[in-house]
Amino acid sequence: MDPREIDEVLDEHPAVATAAVVGAPHAIRGEEIAAAIVLNPGSEVTEEELQSYVREPVAAYKYSRIVWDH
Repeated sequence: MDPREIDEVLDEHPAVATAAVVGAPHAIRGEEIAAAIVLNPGSEVTEEELQSYVREPVAAYKYSRIVWDH
């Protein structure tokens, strides 16, 4: 996984101010792809919407399964 690739796609979303992709612990796989995001003021977006947005240009095994917003 290249976290920068996912970061760049998330940063292009109109609701996202910035994003950081990290590894999160996973009981079976050892690690899961996760994205921490900061939304633009007044923006709203669901985890499912962001995952769908990333699925278009990024291979399925690379996109974030977990999204944290702040």
